Amino acid sequence: MRLALEAVAAERQEAARRQERRQGAAGQPAQSATGRAAMALTAYFPEMPDLAAMTDSEGNSLVKPGWVPRWVRMKDLEGKPSERRLRMFRAWGAEDVLDETGKPLVDILGKAVQLPPERYAARVLRSSQTGAFDDNPMTEQLMEQMEGFNRQVGYRAGAVLPREAHGSRDLGE
Repeated sequence: MRLALEAVAAERQEAARRQERRQGAAGQPAQSATGRAAMALTAYFPEMPDLAAMTDSEGNSLVKPGWVPRWVRMKDLEGKPSERRLRMFRAWGAEDVLDETGKPLVDILGKAVQLPPERYAARVLRSSQTGAFDDNPMTEQLMEQMEGFNRQVGYRAGAVLPREAHGSRDLGE
């Protein structure tokens, strides 16, 4: 019995030593094996620049403070040139992001635009499904069941349509 108690005590001491090694300096939280491996690999993976950032040559943002930046593709889904999406964003109040020389910022990602946060939020609300931001578990279950049924039959055989007044997306303007 005494040997078993000594073995348990030795195992606890070894576990405490392993925990101390994981924590490193006092007060730091314990790190997982994945976290330790990621730290060891940081030397091999240098920090890459954000290729989608809308910044000038000095790294300063070209977007107005508080505005929402977006890249708008200038091609349709078939790869043909199209300004349809740009016109849609402009209808929502988007303005071009200008580079240091005053020209619109254009990249492989498309054209850079910026929107006031209120207008961008209105766009998100308008393009979302009615009731998308309502939290009702029964409605969610019914929608999931309908999606499952539609997948089974292979086409959109039905949909859950809320009442007309449900989930109003009116911004109160």
